[in-house]
Amino acid sequence: MLPLLLSLSSTAWPCAAIFTEDGGSASSDAQEVILEQGDGYVDVSYRVEAGSNVDRVGWIIPVFGEFIELVDADRARFDALRELTAPQVWISSLDGYEDDMMVGCGCAGASKADALQRGGDTGAVDGDSTVQIVAQGFTGTYEYTVISGSDEQDVLDWLDAAGFSVGPSGPAIASYVAEGGVSFAALTVAGVASDETRAELPGVRIRVSGDSLRFPSQMARYGMPEEVSTRIFVIGDQRATVGGGWVSTEFGYRDVDGDPARVDELYADLLRDIVGDGRAYVEIWSDSYQGRWLTRFDTIARREAHTTDVTFSLDGGTRRTAAELEIWTGASAAALWLLPGLFGLTVAGVRRRG
Repeated sequence: MLPLLLSLSSTAWPCAAIFTEDGGSASSDAQEVILEQGDGYVDVSYRVEAGSNVDRVGWIIPVFGEFIELVDADRARFDALRELTAPQVWISSLDGYEDDMMVGCGCAGASKADALQRGGDTGAVDGDSTVQIVAQGFTGTYEYTVISGSDEQDVLDWLDAAGFSVGPSGPAIASYVAEGGVSFAALTVAGVASDETRAELPGVRIRVSGDSLRFPSQMARYGMPEEVSTRIFVIGDQRATVGGGWVSTEFGYRDVDGDPARVDELYADLLRDIVGDGRAYVEIWSDSYQGRWLTRFDTIARREAHTTDVTFSLDGGTRRTAAELEIWTGASAAALWLLPGLFGLTVAGVRRRG
């Protein structure tokens, strides 16, 4: 994934706006989302990796549908989904071994985080504001407040008073308020690692009523990064298809000349070539998963492309898809055992091509 620089008071992510204390900075180089349709509800989980030079950061996440709960996300589930759906990478060596053999993959699990602890009163913030506090609580990691409001300025004023200087994210937040039916989860967390060490911010899962599988892409439109990397897992009864003004294409099989040690860069370059300047996702994997159906989409899209929110429908049937990447190299097969961790891309083996 490409580094997405988040500097000064605020910058938009594709999934949320992130904020630091005044004068601070933060950065992120990976974000993943799980959209899962349940019986009358949808779970949306967000995960990012970030570093910050201040101790306390915050998010603002648009919430589509009636809010039910907000909890820490299960990090191990993200790891398992990434490993399951990762493109298989074949190394074609001119003087390597004939036999296919496992080289390795880079994924690791972790334990589930603490459960929801809800609390706080609901109601109007003051007599003149349209802002309503829908819920407040502590997840074990995040302090959060979920708000709704019918007036754009009222919502922006509330966020500012709560310490979230929305900066360039203001137009996106205002457009969601004007749309109606969108609330916002404002979260804060302390103890963020420094830029030098970097760390994964704890994930968050939001449950809402309904069946809308929607990702707030427009939050990236006004951010500082010139391009935004996003990986989305969609879980439901059928294969997911893309809508909301976005399109998708299958990765399928692709090959490229290059250095296997640069596998992540080669993969990212292929995504850029497929997506171009448009609103597009690349379908990486679709198959049965724990009695349901799982589809994975990746993209690296230009900031200017994020003019609408990508949506997903569970109407693609049960056709299986998978991604394969073949890297052509002149290196010997023995050298391939020295490859570093591959950040979720599965190296299936090496082949001799002569």
